[in-house]
Amino acid sequence: PDPEALVVAVEEAMARGDADAAAAAALVAAGAYRAGGHVTAAFDVCLQGISARPADVELHLLLADLAAGRGWTAQAGDTYRNLLRLVELDGDAALAATIRGVAAERLPGDPRFAGD
Repeated sequence: PDPEALVVAVEEAMARGDADAAAAAALVAAGAYRAGGHVTAAFDVCLQGISARPADVELHLLLADLAAGRGWTAQAGDTYRNLLRLVELDGDAALAATIRGVAAERLPGDPRFAGD
């Protein structure tokens, strides 16, 4: 997919108040930017999607993974931790376990996720 066209789709969806469409387009655009080696653009579009749908788990996971991939372990850990708190508030134990597992795998030295 063309990430630039998807960014336009994100902006159009946000303008009409369609948070779900904006977040979905942002997720695809961020993945396309990442695949093309444009990590900064992937970060930007993830944040756009999160501004449309703040509790979008997939966007937060991608954002944290992008940060971990850049070596920004403190930022990635904070993102995983905050996402985990959101999911725990919803009472989704299975999703919380998945997030803990992803965080432990991506940040093996982070004591917040060790042994989870």
